[in-house]
Amino acid sequence: MSARACAVALCLTLPCATWAWQGWCRSTVPGGREALGELSSSPLLRESICAMKKDEEVWPSCQAGRRAAQGAQLGEHARISAEAMALAQIPSHLRQPVDLVYYTTGQKLPDISSLPSLQPAAAGSMRERQLRRVYLAEFSELPDVSHSVSDYVLGNERCAVPNLRSDTPERIDSCHQFEGHMGTLNASHWPPLSKAYYRHYHELALAVARRCAQVKDGLKQVTSHTLSSVSDSIIQECEREALALEAFASHFLQDAWSTGHMWNRWGFLVPPESDQDYMAGFYATAMTGIIHGTRSVTDKHDQACMPGPFDRSSGEPIIRYRHGSDPTLHAGGGDLYLESCTALYPEWSVKIMEQLGHDQRAGMLACAALGFREVYLAGPKLGGDVLPPVTTGYGFPGGMPAAATDDVCWNMRLTNLSMRLSLGTRHTVIDVTAFDLADPQWFAGLRPRLLVSRINSTGREALETNLSDYQQGLLAEGFRMAAVKLATRVILAARDAPSETTVATDDPELESFNFVPRSTRWLSDVEQGRIPLMDEKNRDRWKDEPTGLPCSFDHDCHSGHYCDKTLVTLEAGRLVPTPSCVPTAGAVLRAFRSGEAPYWCKADDGNQLARAVAACKQHGGGACSACQEMLEPHLRNACGPDDFKATPMSGQHSLCDLMGVPAQPVYAPYVPGDPASLSRVSLGLCTGAFGATPLTTPVRDGTLSNTAPPPTADDPHGGVVSRTSSVCGGKPQAQWWRFRHEPLTAPHEHVYAVRVQPDSSRLKPRASDVAFEMFRGPGCAETDRIFAPQQLQDSDGDGVLDTILMTETVPAGGAQEICLRVRGATPETYWVRFKFAINPIFLSQ
Repeated sequence: MSARACAVALCLTLPCATWAWQGWCRSTVPGGREALGELSSSPLLRESICAMKKDEEVWPSCQAGRRAAQGAQLGEHARISAEAMALAQIPSHLRQPVDLVYYTTGQKLPDISSLPSLQPAAAGSMRERQLRRVYLAEFSELPDVSHSVSDYVLGNERCAVPNLRSDTPERIDSCHQFEGHMGTLNASHWPPLSKAYYRHYHELALAVARRCAQVKDGLKQVTSHTLSSVSDSIIQECEREALALEAFASHFLQDAWSTGHMWNRWGFLVPPESDQDYMAGFYATAMTGIIHGTRSVTDKHDQACMPGPFDRSSGEPIIRYRHGSDPTLHAGGGDLYLESCTALYPEWSVKIMEQLGHDQRAGMLACAALGFREVYLAGPKLGGDVLPPVTTGYGFPGGMPAAATDDVCWNMRLTNLSMRLSLGTRHTVIDVTAFDLADPQWFAGLRPRLLVSRINSTGREALETNLSDYQQGLLAEGFRMAAVKLATRVILAARDAPSETTVATDDPELESFNFVPRSTRWLSDVEQGRIPLMDEKNRDRWKDEPTGLPCSFDHDCHSGHYCDKTLVTLEAGRLVPTPSCVPTAGAVLRAFRSGEAPYWCKADDGNQLARAVAACKQHGGGACSACQEMLEPHLRNACGPDDFKATPMSGQHSLCDLMGVPAQPVYAPYVPGDPASLSRVSLGLCTGAFGATPLTTPVRDGTLSNTAPPPTADDPHGGVVSRTSSVCGGKPQAQWWRFRHEPLTAPHEHVYAVRVQPDSSRLKPRASDVAFEMFRGPGCAETDRIFAPQQLQDSDGDGVLDTILMTETVPAGGAQEICLRVRGATPETYWVRFKFAINPIFLSQ
């Protein structure tokens, strides 16, 4: 849940370490996730919250910020998602670690040289293949780690939060730290925003899943396509992307089931421009932390989340919640108490709810499972077409919900008495005080000072300031007075209507806390997708296109954008860095590049491919692999447009064609059904064997010049003419030359030579890779073939037989017409790697 909701302002002076449903980021170490085993059954993960803390030397934690994006996110949220996926019977292969594979620049983080940059690179800067192994369930931890899915795939290396500076690594890390800014901006993890956030990402997940199903249907049109292995990876990656988005969404649903979140808090979703307003927001977050998150501040149990009775002997009071207006009271628990961490504290676990007859955990799992099930069934369903219905024994009012978005999965609210217990106020029967809100001395230490950024009226120039002691004092006093007012209202509500939920829901006296409004004010903005920290609401508007606005830092860009320093342009054959602002959602398109193939079919125009080709020529290695992966979905198995048959769908079509996406085609013939031939072709295109641009295949039509010496009076070959035509894309693919001369009066001999010459230094061709054949004209059919002797030679003395000589005895009399045909061991030989020098050689008798 988003609330490591520790009292963020308090965290500046007191220890702070809580999350929500507890997350624990482990640095990646030898053994990594594999050492934990399968997420849904690993005993280590089941005890991970405490077990990994005990073994800090083996499983070191990772700091918030950029390091956290490189770690393993395995805590309560991941555990809940794993169990929910199992309950929904999502196929097991989707519950194993999966690999996000994309390309980065290969650079290290500027101030942490031991860590690579994880930011997906733009075309022309893709140098190194990056593999990020994750459980899909880990994505449910991310709202406590990153501001969005795109923020995470960018490695938390950018800060696209409005009104925050991003000009140093320290500020970028602060952008992702609860003690910095995330704590103040996590009102989205409380109702009613949590449902709106869930619906936002759930609908994104469904949109991706439905697109995956359409892609699968399109690619099934030709089952024997050479690129079938690529098409399989497209569908698999697409399905993973959909479920990753659902896991991210599930975080907010799971938060709704933590008793610490079953009330409407105050706060912001975007930092205010005013330092004083922002500091007030920190104090409102501190109040949220006092209600939920006290364990990290006071070392006492978090009373909003602690399951079971506080007084074990009397059994009362107990934290309880209700579903909307339904009068049934449910015993509850929340963050830090999902599982028993050690045998010493079994009573901490929300499993104690089962003993009390209310399995809150079963209700949460049922709702989360419904979300995963809906997304899976909307997609390509690679693990099977049918999933059984989700059932649990939880007593939902009105019966089992039909969908995760049903109100019954979201309308849980704490009773007034439970809100009083959560506040830590004194109780008349038992003393459960964490601290006394009516005691002014308790507030004496709350004088945190905060360094924040502010945008002035002149533009993007930032003014950094510490609030004055006077301003700090006013805020602290306002905080104390607002807290006393809150405590009074809660105590009265608990006395007059202990089983109602007015405090948690709609008490008009609590619509603001020290002038910070309840988060309900942001509801319409979230529903309309107007929060810049969220991934773009309309999936059709996900773009990876520079705005043209030059930048040096993220704060130079408009909301929802970041400064992409991996962008380059191609100028006179050279790649020139051109940093520009790019929509943050573009990072997801890059990280899930294979699954996002339909987008890249449209976006990978000649300019992007030309940059990839230039990078391949300049850097080789990973840049060439990236170029191949960019190009292959566009590749049509034909010499050019005239050779391409648009209908019916066949092996000639590109993957973009099969997916029904208008795209810039790339033409080059390869051997159908031969992936190795396809790989040679795509590499040849990227290395520039076709010239400067990979989008045009040179078809050798026109006149073939005769390089023989000029005829003389005594030369029997006077009047020789030569013509050539190309035939490509048929079966067999071939290149033909036709020669014709006037009748000769004496028998004589012709010697024809073909030399296989490389267009690239990467491979040395051999004459044995081609077939050189001769036919009698004018028919030049198979029945007219001339079986003339051939000889292989080494033309340049390098030990490679690269030339074929063919000798023909020509009889006297009659017009002479000869056709020569050249075919490679693989037909793409003519077009990709080699250039042919075929010249008639005339010898006198």
